[in-house]
Amino acid sequence: MGLFDWFKNKVYEGKVEGTLLKIYWQSRLSPNDLLDKVGNKVFIAFLLKKLKEQRIFTKFNHITLVFDDSHKFKVKGGEDQVQALLRYINESSEVRRLAYVKTDEVDADKNRIYIHFNILFAKEVASIPVEKRNQGKDVIFNMMERMVGQISEMLRHESVHLWHVKQNKTKHIIKRQLKRFNKFYKKFSKANNLFSKDEDLIHIYANLRNFFFKILQWIVLEGLAEYLAKEEKFDFSEETFNLNYREAYQKTEELNYYLSGLIKKLEELFLKRKDNKNYDWDKVGNRIIIKQVKYMVMNDLNTAKNFIYVISPNIYYTILFSNSELTPELLSNMDHRDLLKIYLTSCKKLGLKPLIAIPNTDAIISYARLVGQLNIMRKRVS
Repeated sequence: MGLFDWFKNKVYEGKVEGTLLKIYWQSRLSPNDLLDKVGNKVFIAFLLKKLKEQRIFTKFNHITLVFDDSHKFKVKGGEDQVQALLRYINESSEVRRLAYVKTDEVDADKNRIYIHFNILFAKEVASIPVEKRNQGKDVIFNMMERMVGQISEMLRHESVHLWHVKQNKTKHIIKRQLKRFNKFYKKFSKANNLFSKDEDLIHIYANLRNFFFKILQWIVLEGLAEYLAKEEKFDFSEETFNLNYREAYQKTEELNYYLSGLIKKLEELFLKRKDNKNYDWDKVGNRIIIKQVKYMVMNDLNTAKNFIYVISPNIYYTILFSNSELTPELLSNMDHRDLLKIYLTSCKKLGLKPLIAIPNTDAIISYARLVGQLNIMRKRVS
């Protein structure tokens, strides 16, 4: 498929509650694999019905949905495409987002939401016992309705991203911070002659440092998306709030433990370089250790984002629970500094230990504290 071929695969264009909706099918698997020739039409009908019921896109003049196929899996002998994809899901270490938006497209006013239909499709097929898969259209229709329900939840989350990213300045502030840090990192590396046998470790340090910036961005952007997408779950009873806070508290402690562990492991490897000038970085065993840490930082940090999906909506929930004059719309214009400043005030008002803060406070995770730990480590091993 060529770079722009998917634009030819338009399966729907029309108005939904006043919003121009276009749907493109780029996925190798499709509902037609369930119902020959009419599967896509039936699926689109289910999807449009759900979108009209939930009024997900009312903030937009136009929206494009792309049922994407970016995961490249190969079919082996004796497998069909679903079996091949399920094997790929089980074997692959990639983080598979089921839906996403591209911020550069948002800036260009291209309101596109991408959905990995292949992954969703394969998991749904696998959930149906083999003996029931050919028991008529009712089984297939039920499966389609379940998929549409899951997709509508994803669309609610991603549509908040589209709306929020357009008006919030956090991503631009974080981008400037990352640019300043990368400039410093290059200067520091050159001055200390760090680009040698352990070049991988230096990249690990930089990626971990950049990740701390991104936590702040995720708190703002993922937090509001999760809160608004599941707003009915965040009622203003003390029982519900306390349950949500306890869950978020536990996840924050887990994330803090996870991040601290990465810093310690990185320090151990740097100290080996410092203490043993003849340390053989090319020795197979040592290279494996480096690769393991690099894997944790470069790939498993995406796992850390799963913690953020629980922690970040609690930031908004806490602010709104303790400040009746504020609304999600008012908070949507705040960058990470203003948002977390109000959050700290809200925690103090409620007598709660803060989950995340920028300054070095008693919060479970402090951005300043994490950066401080990294810088102490850097000085110790330099």
